[in-house]
Amino acid sequence: MKLFGPECNNLRGADVKGLFVNLLATLALPVAAGQETFEVEHQKLIVNGGSEDIYHYHDVTCEIFTVEQGNLIAFVNGESMPLERGATIIMEPGDKHKMVNEGSESATVIETRLNVSEGDRHSA
Repeated sequence: MKLFGPECNNLRGADVKGLFVNLLATLALPVAAGQETFEVEHQKLIVNGGSEDIYHYHDVTCEIFTVEQGNLIAFVNGESMPLERGATIIMEPGDKHKMVNEGSESATVIETRLNVSEGDRHSA
């Protein structure tokens, strides 16, 4: 698991004038045995106030969550982390995790899933 926020300042120059890249992470992921493709899903999640996901993990899928609006609490490998607007958290394969919205307002999260494999969601 890796956590990033809008305060990250590891900017580095690029070859295009005026363009800067804020490198958040470099990931090396395993591909499931027998898997011929590397699937990526990108979606918007609405987490209603007072709701939560189940505590789970993935064997090969990596998930990147960025809070677009609202506040959440991420529970990862036994630790809790508050996530505010602009925060990004990366769940690597094997990270046990869930998102909780303890507030009354909905939260919006952009999720990118890498190396998606059918059946790769297990209760923790």
